Amino acid sequence: MKRYRTIIVDDEINGAKTLKALVEVCCPQLDVIALSHTPEEAISLIMNLQPDLVFLDIEMPEMSGFEMLEKLGRFSFDVIFVTAYAEFALKAFKTNAISYLLKPIDGDELTVAYDKFLVKSDHKLEQRLTRLENLFFEMRTSRGFHRLPVATSDGIIFLETARIVRMEADSNYTHIFLDGGKKITSSKTMKDYEDILPAEEFYRIHHGHIVNIRYVERYIRGEGGYVVTTDQTTLEVSRRKKADLLTLLNNLK
Repeated sequence: MKRYRTIIVDDEINGAKTLKALVEVCCPQLDVIALSHTPEEAISLIMNLQPDLVFLDIEMPEMSGFEMLEKLGRFSFDVIFVTAYAEFALKAFKTNAISYLLKPIDGDELTVAYDKFLVKSDHKLEQRLTRLENLFFEMRTSRGFHRLPVATSDGIIFLETARIVRMEADSNYTHIFLDGGKKITSSKTMKDYEDILPAEEFYRIHHGHIVNIRYVERYIRGEGGYVVTTDQTTLEVSRRKKADLLTLLNNLK
């Protein structure tokens, strides 16, 4: 029987101990290898112990569970979120098939979440991470996250939006180009990113391109014209996008 390394993160010490006791009774394939009561400690434990599953409290004083995952920068473990605030989380969790537990935690509900984890653990990592990425997209919109979650083949990366030079559509995929020349491919469409990126910084100049206007080095006149970005890429501007782009560039501070 396969065993899964598990960490519980909850700022309430008694809550973490109670959940550990329930896990030992209801989840025979989980080994709780650590309890953490602060996000900073949890980040260190996760980096050192490389768990398969983390029970993560959302509401913590120093930083939220979502902010903690952002600070990790990259992760590939599964998450079961724990929250006392159903109204905030339920819709987003249900929409994206993400496991969650409501406080006070019920043993039967824990068993359901555990069974879902076992089933998901047999699925491709990319599929599981895409669900989490979708959740972060929704949470970023509602809570003003400052970084962009991107699911890759080995984990979720949180990108500083200020580092994104441009995006390029490739069918149902999007190539993201960062300063320094790094390229990351996402399974989300250009429209997904257009909807969530700050409109005052990112503009879709063409059906196949979004640019961070702060990385536009120059504009070349023409019917629609062209922009040259700081990575020396020349991109066509759609005729109907020209006026709005020039307005954004002229208003850039």
